[in-house]
Amino acid sequence: MFHETPEFQRDDEIGFGESGLPENYPLPPDDGSYLFYVQQNVNTDTVLYCLNKDNKSQINRQKPLLLKWFKKENPNCREPLSPIQEDVVYGYKANEISDTCVQCIMIAYEALEIFVSKVNDRYAAFAKINGEHAVLSNIYAYTEEIGMFPS
Repeated sequence: MFHETPEFQRDDEIGFGESGLPENYPLPPDDGSYLFYVQQNVNTDTVLYCLNKDNKSQINRQKPLLLKWFKKENPNCREPLSPIQEDVVYGYKANEISDTCVQCIMIAYEALEIFVSKVNDRYAAFAKINGEHAVLSNIYAYTEEIGMFPS
């Protein structure tokens, strides 16, 4: 079902802060409206990756994920990302694997492959962590700001 991907090592010794998710970062409500979310050290804004279904309630295989903002200041608002934010930073390229599985390659980090697949009548996002495919709930990215854009 999955292609071989680079292994991402998780260090259980990493704590909060520069090397891990800060304690004060907001967690989006676990309301089933998204598959996973991305946060980074630059600010506490969160990008939700929501399942995109077609008019027959099946996964949209060309664009399986809709990206929306979750902001601590306005937690009930779910604004879409701007085209630049989606195309350059948070977006993905989708490749259909089957009727119920899509590979998503992250634009900002092409080594990260996320598979959106139907398991037991529910969709979930999967990534390879420590050599094993695991359900993906969130990603925290630490970036250093150099000039105009984070690196």
